[in-house]
Amino acid sequence: MDYQFINAGVNGSTAYDVLQRLEGVIACQPEFIVILVGLNDAAAKIAPDLAKKNVKLAQQLEKPSLLVYEKNLALIVSRLKAETSAKIGLLSLPVVGENLFSKANKEIDQYNEVIKKTAEMTNVSYLPFNEKLKAYLKGKGHTRGRTLKTGTKLYEKAIIEHFVYGYSLDRISARNGYLLLTDGVHLNSTAGMMAAHQIELFLKKNELKAIQ
Repeated sequence: MDYQFINAGVNGSTAYDVLQRLEGVIACQPEFIVILVGLNDAAAKIAPDLAKKNVKLAQQLEKPSLLVYEKNLALIVSRLKAETSAKIGLLSLPVVGENLFSKANKEIDQYNEVIKKTAEMTNVSYLPFNEKLKAYLKGKGHTRGRTLKTGTKLYEKAIIEHFVYGYSLDRISARNGYLLLTDGVHLNSTAGMMAAHQIELFLKKNELKAIQ
């Protein structure tokens, strides 16, 4: 089966931002919708300096928090279910930094519990992206890798190396001592392909159900 993909994602978005622009997604009346949102919600607590670079945070009516995220995610799914016939998949959030025992990753775990609970309560698919990343790091004996730096230096350095010097994301990742991330937050090609694989499985599973 051939698919036409529409990327409705916007860099720096929180769940609140996604909720404000659902009209465009609904207008497409897609057969499938995959949602990956929450990292910028969590950033307000785990990486405030990075979060400050997201000017849209100031436009939110409520300060980002786990409870606000849970409410907004539920509203997103509820509206998409009500106004489209799409099969919906929720990707769990990726790791932040590659020390799985860090405070930042413990915080991300809480957001992923919300995603899993929301998927169960709304009867949509949960796509275990975070779990696959963790399994990969465990397989490499790399569970206590580089911890996320809450400042912006590594993030800004990665942008310059990629867009000015033309370094690949994988080269930046290796230079910074990561296996799956470039700057502690954004994915390299290995992690990106793992996300793509989760989406592929989701599409194939629902395609098979349609045939049956």
